[in-house]
Amino acid sequence: MENEVKTRKQFYPLEDISHPNYQKAKELSPAQQEGKFCVVVTAQETNLNEGSRGSEKPTAPIPSPSTLAGALAGVWWHPGVRFSILEYIVMREIKSHSQTKNEIETAPTIGFVDRLRKKEGEGEAQDFSFKADVPRQQRSTGYLRGVKYIVVVQMVPHTEYTERFRPEKSFPQFKRHLVNGARFSPYLGPRECLADIRLCTLEDLMEASPYDGMCIDFGRRPFQCDFRGEEKVWYQYHPIMIDGHIAVPSEKEVMGDAAYTA
Repeated sequence: MENEVKTRKQFYPLEDISHPNYQKAKELSPAQQEGKFCVVVTAQETNLNEGSRGSEKPTAPIPSPSTLAGALAGVWWHPGVRFSILEYIVMREIKSHSQTKNEIETAPTIGFVDRLRKKEGEGEAQDFSFKADVPRQQRSTGYLRGVKYIVVVQMVPHTEYTERFRPEKSFPQFKRHLVNGARFSPYLGPRECLADIRLCTLEDLMEASPYDGMCIDFGRRPFQCDFRGEEKVWYQYHPIMIDGHIAVPSEKEVMGDAAYTA
């Protein structure tokens, strides 16, 4: 147990979790005052689809840093703030299953419906119905079941909105939304995979990971996608899990001058 405590303390300082202000909605612990938070992310199931893969939608065994950051943005979002994932622990065994679905081959887009509404406003009758006999393609989608991650995140300024980054307001607002539950519905992966996010407790850090004592190399994995250009650019990194821990490099290390974080 002493080795377990030492490992978890290196991950996040236990003295900060024991601080009297750590769980208070309107107060900040020393680490939280610097924008550093330790949270638990859980979901009954998730599809960590790698966008560069085919239509069969396989799931990755671990979430990308941008997936975890997106889930945190569902708790509280501001254009001047980025969530930089520093490290996380896989706290449940990686178990996958597949679901076969009959997906519509083609479907009306929002733009298509808006154009029909505009014509309807001009006095032209429009048909908004979608025929039931439209060919459907059967696809198999992979999911992870019963996931739990302990995540250390650092709130940092966005490169394009550094003047709007106000730590004295952003850090307390994020914590109030996190503790009080006044938030959007965060999801881990697609929208049907709702996630629960809360502050990590000492009991969470003392819990053993099923991968303690193991080292797993996941190879090249998606880190983040840059949508700002005419074509999407996928950046990758090389995660190695040691005792359940996965250290995440910074955006600067992976993306260079294209990083979103200042």
